[in-house]
Amino acid sequence: MIVLGLSGGCATEMQREWDVVGEAWAHDGAAVLIADGKVIAGVEEERLNRIKHSWLFPAEASRWCLLHAGIAIGEVDAIAFARAETDLDGWLGAAGSARELLGKRLHGLFGGDVRGKLHFVDRLQAHADSAFPYAGGDDALVLVLDGAGEFASGMVGRAQNGSFQILGELAHSQSLGAFYGNVIRFLGLGRFDEYKAMGLAPYGDPAVYREPLCSLVALMDHGQFRLAAKEEVDRVLARQVPLSHGSDDLLQCHRDLAAAVQACLETVVLHLLKHWQNATGLRHLCLAGSVAHNCAMNGKILASGWFESVFVQPAAHHAGSALGAANHVSRRLRPELSIAPLRHVYWGPQIAHGETLRVSLHAWRAWLDLRRSDDIVADTAACLAAGEVVGWVQGASEFGPRALGNRSILADPRPAGNRARINRMIKKREEYRPFAPAVTEEAAGDYFELGGTSSLPYMSVVVPVREAHRRSLGAVTHVDGSARVQTVCEQDNPRFWALLNAFGAQTGVPMLLNTSFNNNVEPIVDSVDDAICCFLTTGLDKLVVGDYLLTHRAGSFAEKFQSAALRLAWHAVLPAVAAAGACVASALTKEQTPVGLNTLAFLRRLSNSAPQGFLEILAQGIVDDESFYADILALWEMRLICIAPLRQGEGEPV
Repeated sequence: MIVLGLSGGCATEMQREWDVVGEAWAHDGAAVLIADGKVIAGVEEERLNRIKHSWLFPAEASRWCLLHAGIAIGEVDAIAFARAETDLDGWLGAAGSARELLGKRLHGLFGGDVRGKLHFVDRLQAHADSAFPYAGGDDALVLVLDGAGEFASGMVGRAQNGSFQILGELAHSQSLGAFYGNVIRFLGLGRFDEYKAMGLAPYGDPAVYREPLCSLVALMDHGQFRLAAKEEVDRVLARQVPLSHGSDDLLQCHRDLAAAVQACLETVVLHLLKHWQNATGLRHLCLAGSVAHNCAMNGKILASGWFESVFVQPAAHHAGSALGAANHVSRRLRPELSIAPLRHVYWGPQIAHGETLRVSLHAWRAWLDLRRSDDIVADTAACLAAGEVVGWVQGASEFGPRALGNRSILADPRPAGNRARINRMIKKREEYRPFAPAVTEEAAGDYFELGGTSSLPYMSVVVPVREAHRRSLGAVTHVDGSARVQTVCEQDNPRFWALLNAFGAQTGVPMLLNTSFNNNVEPIVDSVDDAICCFLTTGLDKLVVGDYLLTHRAGSFAEKFQSAALRLAWHAVLPAVAAAGACVASALTKEQTPVGLNTLAFLRRLSNSAPQGFLEILAQGIVDDESFYADILALWEMRLICIAPLRQGEGEPV
């Protein structure tokens, strides 16, 4: 049985049906293809359309999954969409029924009428089905915590021998995701910024705001709790904390509030879990839903000792519901099928090999020097041991929000200065944000307190760094002595495991700082061209793609741009009037990038569909001086323009 699981919205990029898309629930779209219970392909839409947290219909993701599997849509037995049909019909209103609209989308992509194959799965149920088939035992407690589902904000269930029973639900008024979001607005943080508050929390004292936070939360018998509504949160905290306007405006009171809301979340979740663990006696736990990405909370659960195993779905956010929807429908239609164990999440597009890869890299020869290595693992380990920061692109991309060694930025985990350098120069993000260590599974217990397990492969749990190693692992040890560790198994990722060992052979530490390969305005890179663009617009020292080691080529930007084609990003908004101090804005992020009048004149000649040769546009009377190239690079860094190489002698983009 072949099932295509989908999550996301109903709108397409070109239509931008903002009134229909239901952006509040449609973010993080994805497609996952399973065959007889085994994942054979999976990718988030954002990796392909390059829109962070993409709310659009997962067109590119579903197209890639079928292409990768070599099958047509007619060979798929069922298509599972992670949203209740009645609820989706309500969102669409006059726009039509969910079945008709999704059928139309799929018909436009693949042809044929697939409406009869469409199945709709309540999103919380889809989250549950994304996790419990991979629990450590046959009888497990399942906790789903989300911002908001169709009819509830969370659920507690029991998974037993492949079946699932709902034990309880959390009302929308009990949404821990919404409550956390309501509080962190006072830190100047918004939607999708919860992980920033988690990273800021260890810098604060939770006791400072324990009293006002306790007034907003009531713990009751039988694991129940009550949370204050947004209006009450605003009323109480407005008297206590000045509103921050961003990371440059953070005071100690904001750090203390971050610590308090994090402690509050952990207290409520442990209160809930303790009741259900006592009531059921279950010793295996699985977590899903967006709140399950709170790694510090997961660390507290692991450290409680209440469970023999704690499985956190690696894509616990909405993208993971595509997998869960596929699992749920597969289980419903073929109950005799078992779900294959989860060994890894390297389910996305593979980089090219051999001559195809060489040609792809060679197209960027004006920008890059490349060398094919006979031992890329040893050469990369030497670069890292010498203090360089390296972009590392190998094999298939990871499903979910974590770079797990195939689309990663890597560095020596020891010098504390590496954390500040990467935050400032490469990721261009807040200085307080921590980085994760990737370590061989065999050595992990020597450096970290793993809470009774030996395997934490998905970067989903924060654990203590052993006291003896905190000072020496300065780049990956957070201010509270913790780390969000990733253990790497040779069987699951042999090349990354070999790199960790090679670095260990040179330094004595089989571990690397591992963070996602992207800057602050884009999703994690997926393709080779994505990686090259990120490399050329950040402070990375080296880029490794397959067996190739790439470095920046010397020369002026004027020389490099001669072999480039450009287009305006579809979300770039040019000012209506040309004036000094003009800015190009992003319709996605609302951020603005200042440009000169000369640059603005150049941009007005650019198309947002077909790339155009740089020299061809420049010949139309544009003056290319130093400030012009600085503007172009800034716009490229913000992904407001797209740059690609030209084919030699053809004047066409590769």
